[in-house]
Amino acid sequence: MNRQNKCVRIMALTLVLLLAIGNVAALAEGEGVSLQPGRLDVTARATRTVAPDTVDMTIGVTAQDANQQNALNDVNRIIADVLASLLEMDVPESQIKTSRLDIAPRYSTFSDRRIIGYTASISLNVTLTDFELISAVIETSVELGANNIGSLRFRYSDEGLVYRQALADAVAVARLKAQAMADAAGVELGTLLSLRENSYNAYSSAASYSNMRSGMDFEPLAGSDTQVMAGEIQFSASVDMTYEIK
Repeated sequence: MNRQNKCVRIMALTLVLLLAIGNVAALAEGEGVSLQPGRLDVTARATRTVAPDTVDMTIGVTAQDANQQNALNDVNRIIADVLASLLEMDVPESQIKTSRLDIAPRYSTFSDRRIIGYTASISLNVTLTDFELISAVIETSVELGANNIGSLRFRYSDEGLVYRQALADAVAVARLKAQAMADAAGVELGTLLSLRENSYNAYSSAASYSNMRSGMDFEPLAGSDTQVMAGEIQFSASVDMTYEIK
């Protein structure tokens, strides 16, 4: 190829490139091409605190005897007295249920499987909404012979409502965070692209009692006044949200 033809070819290619660049610039300035919007991800958590209005507790009786029927009779007698006392304190029968009934043999040793007696156990699950009764229920049950009292668990009767409120708070906080970040960055907050519930937590600020009084030969708590603190329950919710930014 001679030098003149080569110069002509280079000029033609240059012209094509210039035209192409001009077309791309025109398209970028017009309505044919739009830049992909940016994304802003935020996470927020909110907590609601309520006072518990319900407590679940366990009242148990355990007895041992060489005779299986005698052991069962002992626990039946005590648990019947406890049940009668609960009804006298106006605890609804629907809030009392038997959670455990067990009769097991006792052996002399692990190697010698000779039965030397029997252990019988009965437990009641009791639900109270009047917290002023907690101390009376515990003390009366112990006086009547119950020897396994405890496992108190405080809760709120409508936990779903409180959690939904915390969830709504978390969404509102996330929205405020996203708006603040967009304003600081000098961009416009656009459409909500995604919203996801992230986690759920509920925890009490008061420790539950577990096996507060257990054993078969302790003395009744004569003249004592058992103190039980209900504390508070916190419900925590968190969300992940993604917004378009312009």
